[in-house]
Amino acid sequence: DAVASLQTNGSFITEKSVSGKTLNPTVLYFFALIAYACMSGAYLSIEAVRDTQANLSPLGARRSITPYRKQFLIFDMLVLIFIHFINVMILTFYVNYILDIDLGNNYLAILATNFMGSLIGICLGLMIGCIGKLTFSAKIGICTSTTLLTGFLSGLMFGNMKDVVEQNAPILNRINPAAVLSDAYYCISVYNDTLRYQRCMITLLIMSVLFLGIAFLGVRRERYDSI
Repeated sequence: DAVASLQTNGSFITEKSVSGKTLNPTVLYFFALIAYACMSGAYLSIEAVRDTQANLSPLGARRSITPYRKQFLIFDMLVLIFIHFINVMILTFYVNYILDIDLGNNYLAILATNFMGSLIGICLGLMIGCIGKLTFSAKIGICTSTTLLTGFLSGLMFGNMKDVVEQNAPILNRINPAAVLSDAYYCISVYNDTLRYQRCMITLLIMSVLFLGIAFLGVRRERYDSI
């Protein structure tokens, strides 16, 4: 029996997170998936911006010849954020309760992270939608490339990609909104690091304000020779 036990390859170590939960590496893919879903809100806001540009849609032309002030787009943005937030919450519910992927018990933090993810996704789309006089197809192409690239770097296609980026170009993980979102979910579910989580939330807020500022500067400078 002693010789047989020595010849048996057994694992006596169970991998645990800092919070004491069993660490399943596949969970990281779902963090990246929810982050990618948040970033995909950019498609909604690009559609909304198209409806304000006279060179892209009839509705945009009608709006451009009316006293409709561009600053009122903020109300459109709030509606988009609310709609996208509901979508992300449905996905989170499905991942947590249907697929049984543990996202942690801090539901307030999950709500806050989903909201910030919805916000930055919508703001990214507003910024892309206000880029010059590009066609709608070109803007959709830029949006698709951006969301797929950020998702890839956050570990959506290859689970260890974020670690590879951290070792070789850590600055990319700091400016990649999908990676910051994935890190925030990681802090909630696995690492339980409040300071790191707060840093992620502040980073997302700064990025959202930056994207939104660029978008409104682009909208204010739009002029048409004729409609």
